[in-house]
Amino acid sequence: MGIVSAVSSTLFEHRCNITESAQFGDPETNRFFMRVCFDGASSAARFSEAFGAVGQRFGMQWAVHDQARKTRVILRDRSSSRTSPESSME
Repeated sequence: MGIVSAVSSTLFEHRCNITESAQFGDPETNRFFMRVCFDGASSAARFSEAFGAVGQRFGMQWAVHDQARKTRVILRDRSSSRTSPESSME
């Protein structure tokens, strides 16, 4: 079973519904990235506990975030040291 199948199967087993999904591979780092939005009957804590086995099996770095809580984000241009929105508008 592959990563996408394992993630979606675990969500299904916990009566969750996938509302959005995006994944891509980065050939430079040979890493796979996946973002899945879901809703359902399982609490975040219960799902996180169950998903630990999937994460461990694939050696994942993963986290579950409540979509209702806004996350603060900073964007950085890797080609320079600019991090503020003002400096990127030069």
